[in-house]
Amino acid sequence: MSQENLEKNDLKTNRDKAKKPKGKKKEKACVVKTGQILVGNLGTYEIGEFLGKGSYGEVFKCWKVGSEDFFAIKIIKDVSAGKEEVEAMKLIKDLDPDKHHLSKLYEHFSYRNVICLVYEILEKSLQNELGKPLHLVGIRAIAGQMFQALDALKSIGVVHGDIKPDNILFVRSEEYLRLKLIDFGFATKAEELLRGTEIQVTPFRAPEVILGLPLDESIDMWAFGVVLFGLSGWVECPCPTGCSLRDRPLLLQLRQLRHLVQVLPYFLPGRCSVYVTLGGDPQTR
Repeated sequence: MSQENLEKNDLKTNRDKAKKPKGKKKEKACVVKTGQILVGNLGTYEIGEFLGKGSYGEVFKCWKVGSEDFFAIKIIKDVSAGKEEVEAMKLIKDLDPDKHHLSKLYEHFSYRNVICLVYEILEKSLQNELGKPLHLVGIRAIAGQMFQALDALKSIGVVHGDIKPDNILFVRSEEYLRLKLIDFGFATKAEELLRGTEIQVTPFRAPEVILGLPLDESIDMWAFGVVLFGLSGWVECPCPTGCSLRDRPLLLQLRQLRHLVQVLPYFLPGRCSVYVTLGGDPQTR
């Protein structure tokens, strides 16, 4: 998507909203349903089947009226969250989404009081593969593509901030080992990450995030290391969901994970990739 199309439809800021007359009744969030027609800037879309739900929005399959094209449309009711995702996609607008295995945004627009983002449609996520030990060929293919994605993000100083199996999707069923990284709602410039920033979810949270140490793009590599760990047939890092950002005892579990990687059988598929990504020193990841 071109910068012109992204910027042409920039959403209103909080300052713009503040100019509205006080006392105006707040409009309820619009409910989007299957069969509904939404008019965007680059086309008209008919809402199809429900695909999934995230922290801030719902995703539907949609058909571009008058064509044979299908997309995934993300409906975000929280306007500020929708705006943040649009801004995050601007950060990666100069990267080739196919070459670097990143999700492709076609357009975004406002419909009543919800934000709609139209993405290329993808298939199932890596979450479906956890607990099913993969052959070395499969792990290498997955690791190679995600390393390309993370390297591309690092080249422009961007942190994804939410690497997990749910956000790594297969492109098409017939191209089983081709994947893309999605959901840039938490993406930010690495230079803007402050100590103590609450980012990432357990069990994919890097040690430096927990300890409140300086942060950079390497936190994404740690998170992907945990993903690889799961794909290798071992359990995920046993971190409790919803733990405190500064929960020091959690580091004991992280150290256990690191130790376990060190003693992994040499014949275990993907052992080398897992070992490198879970390095304790961010500079070596």
